[in-house]
Amino acid sequence: MGRLERRVTGALLIGLLSAVMGTHALAEEPRSLDPETAHEWVREGKLELVDVRRPSEWAETGIPEDAHPLTLHGPRGLEGLLDQIETLTRGDRSTPVGLICHSGTRSAHVRKALEERGYSAVHDVSAGVVGTYLTPGWVDRGLPVETYDPEKPPSPGVVPDSWSSLMGL
Repeated sequence: MGRLERRVTGALLIGLLSAVMGTHALAEEPRSLDPETAHEWVREGKLELVDVRRPSEWAETGIPEDAHPLTLHGPRGLEGLLDQIETLTRGDRSTPVGLICHSGTRSAHVRKALEERGYSAVHDVSAGVVGTYLTPGWVDRGLPVETYDPEKPPSPGVVPDSWSSLMGL
């Protein structure tokens, strides 16, 4: 292979790699919101924030203000949570939904599942409620939380998965 052919081949390979990596990076880019932005959007009515943690975690730290406590850990697991979010959004898959958990792992898992169901505006709240060793979460940033009350329904029309089994639903 001559010098010109190697240059053309190299340029084509670089172009192909850039296109593939760029597309891959765009497809995999998480729709991440910092806690302050998520809080602002919730207050402005631009985002339905869902706290996917366990009830014991809600009791320990509280729930981000105006978030819907809908656990991933109910009897029906992920499917039950996805159905509850479907009810919360009244089936409108363009409704902006923010997901928050302890530090970001579970919310990323739920985000992927919602996107697979056709939701187009799903956001993961970075660092979660508690945060990571590198990034402070909702609580450490001084954002408001509400005390978890297991007797209070999370929102009109949504029955927490753990209550569904107790009520025979």
